Amino acid sequence: MTDDSASSNSLPPTVTSLEVDGRSIHLVGTAHVSKTSVADVRSTLALIEPETVCVELCEPRYRNLTNPDSWRKVNILQILRSGKAMLLLSSLIMSSFQRRIADQLGVQPGAEMLAAIEAAEG
Repeated sequence: MTDDSASSNSLPPTVTSLEVDGRSIHLVGTAHVSKTSVADVRSTLALIEPETVCVELCEPRYRNLTNPDSWRKVNILQILRSGKAMLLLSSLIMSSFQRRIADQLGVQPGAEMLAAIEAAEG
């Protein structure tokens, strides 16, 4: 890790810095459809150069972000048989809503998480 005292002065205001067991932790508060959030994630990672990047993200959402065509492999009949039709419907409604907002703002839903994932993998 880099010297946090020097870099923390220029961190975005959405970052909360903590000390836990002698380790510096920087939490970046984000919105899922926000160019500012993407910029905050990228600038924080560039300034801090952390050893580890954590993204609060379930496995299905990770797959959807890193492989946007993964939805094509969803077995709708299996979802209906397992009683998860309402979960699927609510996810589709939320995704549609986020896509409309994203189109208006010119940013992909979850782009801030994808920026963190790409920085961690790259």
